[in-house]
Amino acid sequence: AEIFARAGAAFVLKESELSPELLTQKISVMIDRPEQLRRMSESAARLAPRDAASRVAATMEKYTQS
Repeated sequence: AEIFARAGAAFVLKESELSPELLTQKISVMIDRPEQLRRMSESAARLAPRDAASRVAATMEKYTQS
C-alpha cells in the first residue's frame, strides 16, 4: 500500500487513526475531485501492467516445466 501511496495512486490510512469521519473525508475528496481520482488511477496503472497476472502465470509455467 505504501508503494501505491508514494506513487500518488492511493491514500494510506493508519488503522490506529481510522475513524468514520476520516474515511468519509477521504472518500469525499475522491468524489469531489474527479481530476485527482483520475491522476490516482493513472498512477496505479503505471505501477502494474494490465497483463501482470498473465505475465506472472507465464513465468511460473516456464519455471515449473523446466
